[in-house]
Amino acid sequence: MEKICGIEPKKIRASYFKGKIPKLLIDIQASGQHSNEDFDKLKAFLQVLKDKDEILTNDFVSFMPQIDTNEEDGILDELNQESLSEAEIADLNKEKDNRDKAVKIASKLLRGLFVTFYDPSKESPSEEKLMDIAFEMLGLEYYLIRDALYKERLYKKKIVSYERAGKQRKLAEDYAQGGVEYRDWALAEGLRDSCKELINLSKKRYKNFQ
Repeated sequence: MEKICGIEPKKIRASYFKGKIPKLLIDIQASGQHSNEDFDKLKAFLQVLKDKDEILTNDFVSFMPQIDTNEEDGILDELNQESLSEAEIADLNKEKDNRDKAVKIASKLLRGLFVTFYDPSKESPSEEKLMDIAFEMLGLEYYLIRDALYKERLYKKKIVSYERAGKQRKLAEDYAQGGVEYRDWALAEGLRDSCKELINLSKKRYKNFQ
């Protein structure tokens, strides 16, 4: 993409998200080298960044749970639903639905990246696109963590069930690793780790923006 007011768009974008636009504007105006047309292009580009920032923020707000910091985190036990009220079970179902949605969205994002990088007919994603994906992953991470923890509990519960059936601990673990609970937990952990790695790599790349 061509420069705007003599500055690369990625550097303008970095200044925007770092809160350094006022300084950037002062430097541009002080140079006295740019026309009204240049300033119009800069204004349009900043508006695009502002609109995208608002969309991301709204998406995060609608997806992330509303937490009342004045109350304790009332996490309910999904493995003992017989002792819960109808309202509590409804809360659990909502929580599960959010976890399932987060898993589907994160998996789709990672599959899309795989196809983009390994399909020679497709253009590699830009730095801006990768950063947008990392921001979205950051919004999903809350539920990916909870999903991995829940599936770990199911896997460990399976180990206990084999132990109660008379199996030694090591043998019980071997039996459990052949079951769907272990597979689901391993996949959840892998997805969460991939999400975290993408976020960390994007953070390192973002720090290089000047």
